[in-house]
Amino acid sequence: MNERTEIIARIADLIEQETDIHVEVTDESQSLRDSFGLDSVDLVSVIMRVEAEYNIRMNQADLEGVTDIGLFVDLIQSKRAATKIAA
Repeated sequence: MNERTEIIARIADLIEQETDIHVEVTDESQSLRDSFGLDSVDLVSVIMRVEAEYNIRMNQADLEGVTDIGLFVDLIQSKRAATKIAA
């Protein structure tokens, strides 16, 4: 399993933990809100869990335009890479 696939699986797990709804990611273009029924509170909770899981920080500007799983994974990978460079 590659890093991207692992991150997608972990995001699905975190969404399931927050919502108690089974999540199946079949396509990276799946909308975080529409495909998984996340409301704003759920989304903030998932973001906070992702930040803790990967030891990264995402601000509002980072998250603007992040509407689907693929873009969310891109952001996580970018933040992780920046954290590794800074360390």
